[in-house]
Amino acid sequence: MKQKPCVSLRLCSVRTLLRNQRGAQAIEYVAVCALVVLLLTGIMSVIQDGGGEEIGSAVLEKIKGWFTQWGEESG
Repeated sequence: MKQKPCVSLRLCSVRTLLRNQRGAQAIEYVAVCALVVLLLTGIMSVIQDGGGEEIGSAVLEKIKGWFTQWGEESG
């Protein structure tokens, strides 16, 4: 199958990245970083609205539950 010529240099670069394993991995890293930024932005907005204490308590209880569960399984 003959490939179409690239319309612009930027489009050629994206096509090359998508065909290349290293390029695909780079795109995955960018997507993960974007997800982390969105998650942190959401957490910061909740904390600024005064809900930080509730989230902290919920996370702490969940972690305590994991340690309790691990202790019961190993003991």
